[in-house]
Amino acid sequence: MNMHSENVRGWMRAKEVAAYLGISVATLWRWVEAGRIPSGTKLGLRTTAWPAEVIYGLGEVLAQKTAQEVTKKEEAENKIANMQRSTPRTATKAA
Repeated sequence: MNMHSENVRGWMRAKEVAAYLGISVATLWRWVEAGRIPSGTKLGLRTTAWPAEVIYGLGEVLAQKTAQEVTKKEEAENKIANMQRSTPRTATKAA
């Protein structure tokens, strides 16, 4: 369990959220627009913030999804490599 997931209080602004998730601020806003992460709470005309506990929980979920994606990619690469090894190679004749 992430050390941040228990009793986290406070708010995180867009730059902090992006830094924690390892993405750019522009990507953060694209993810919000796409519904990949929840919209923050407007605190002013140009100020949006997210509850820290939500972001830390989201970070854990994204980390798990990334690990699963890496595993799937590795499995696919291994399958392709195995198929290539089992395919008989034909010798080419020099002309």
